[in-house]
Amino acid sequence: MGEQRLIVATLDGAGICVYKLKDILSGDVSPHTRAESDTHTQTTPYHHFTTDVPSSLLDVLPNPAGSSSSDSLTRYTALLSRDGFVIADIEQRRLATPVTGKFTCGE
Repeated sequence: MGEQRLIVATLDGAGICVYKLKDILSGDVSPHTRAESDTHTQTTPYHHFTTDVPSSLLDVLPNPAGSSSSDSLTRYTALLSRDGFVIADIEQRRLATPVTGKFTCGE
């Protein structure tokens, strides 16, 4: 994904959505109907993760690998919660097996 920036949004315990920042800023939207009388548009997520996602995210940690587009490690992101973390392969749109543990997020 090179130098693309991502936004990770939780879905109230039903998983997470990953958006490309450039799509949101450029107004790349698709139709979405909330109710028959309330129609609006929203940006289409790059991907939804619905299983093996930590329940309450503390942080989303990008891989600090080099910024070279040829560096294959930049595609991985860690989703951190108090009860564990999972590595997300953003390009392949899949999650690794979750790692359990007690974690905190410090400054």
